[in-house]
Amino acid sequence: MNYRLTGDRQQPRRITDIVLHEQTGLLWPQRDPQALADALLRIAEDPAARARLARPDTSTPRSIFSWPAITDRLGGVLRCRRRRSRKMN
Repeated sequence: MNYRLTGDRQQPRRITDIVLHEQTGLLWPQRDPQALADALLRIAEDPAARARLARPDTSTPRSIFSWPAITDRLGGVLRCRRRRSRKMN
């Protein structure tokens, strides 16, 4: 199995912030062995999906996890909170 498929894992807490389903890996519900089996079978039986998930995705991580992207999102959250607090006062 290609090492780039390591995004195929269960969804504990905030894993969905790191693994984007169908883009950077596959996700399935925790404690659902049938869903895990289905995901593994899909990768085994679907060469196109396997190839797509095996390709390194450099644009998505950069657009989501780079410092500029993080600070843009954080700035948006802080601006929203400031507007809400002004409305409440």
